[in-house]
Amino acid sequence: MNYRHTWGQLKGTVGVPIGLDAGHANLLPRVNEACEVLWNAGDWVGKFQRYKLKINGTPGRACFITWPRFVETIEAARLCDAPLGVRNAQFEFVEHATGDLDRAFSVLLGDRQEVCSFDDMDEDGRLHRIQVETHLSADNDGRVLLLGLDPNGHRVRTVQNGVMADGEVVVFNAAAAPLTVSNFAKLTGVQFLTNPRAGRVTLYQVNENGGEKPLAVYDPDEEVPVYRRSVLSGARGGGAQTLLVLARMRFQPVKRDTDYVQISSVTAIKNMLVALQKRDNGKLQEAAAYQQLAINALDDELKQYRGAGPGRVMRFADAGAPSGVNVM
Repeated sequence: MNYRHTWGQLKGTVGVPIGLDAGHANLLPRVNEACEVLWNAGDWVGKFQRYKLKINGTPGRACFITWPRFVETIEAARLCDAPLGVRNAQFEFVEHATGDLDRAFSVLLGDRQEVCSFDDMDEDGRLHRIQVETHLSADNDGRVLLLGLDPNGHRVRTVQNGVMADGEVVVFNAAAAPLTVSNFAKLTGVQFLTNPRAGRVTLYQVNENGGEKPLAVYDPDEEVPVYRRSVLSGARGGGAQTLLVLARMRFQPVKRDTDYVQISSVTAIKNMLVALQKRDNGKLQEAAAYQQLAINALDDELKQYRGAGPGRVMRFADAGAPSGVNVM
């Protein structure tokens, strides 16, 4: 069984059950909606991937990791081949737990939820502006909206199209990377107003003395960048260490013929398309029946993919964590 299909391979036949051919403008948005519903309904083939990275943080101090945009959350981890506890965002507020993981002695991987850049702006009391660098002249005159807080903790606001609005719009110029007019103390959001772009876009923090610090590198097809971030706490030894994680992948909509469709069961996609059509026509019972057919197809595919050999692993919560047993 082939578990990977491109949109170019599927678009000619997948819309047949709802009467949409490959060239219909509604087919791709409909397939993306169907796939997103199914992707969030279970742990299907391709839902988990491994990521390995080197940690070079200061011994005894927490370090922060911003994961690629494809990662939804971290499910399990190993540090230097030793299993590592993974904690959710509420763990630091649990009574009698370790508290702030920035200062915790225990070696744990905690969730810091979502950010819009791989690094944060410095809190050093200096005035900072943001430089937007593009590398291809084809992107000239493109625009990006930067949202954030100024040094006084107020939202950055500028005049946009004659109206005062949140953030500042920066126009791309590959020959001379523009700086924001406003000073930023914190970057809270990035919205690309020109999509897609020919090349990557890089953001730099530039302080009042001209010192630069990279904040983010965005791919050409990112529109509203969002990344999951973790904190690795505890007293670790010196030198590089290897962190291996099992990551739950985020849904990625299809945009081009060469993009892989994350839901690998064609039968499931077709049934879900019919379910959405039934739902829109007010036939909710029939919609639920077709959605269940789609789920059943994905369950059957998952059983085939896993095979009969692997056993189920029981994962026990350790001391300091909420009690319970997770069966993987």
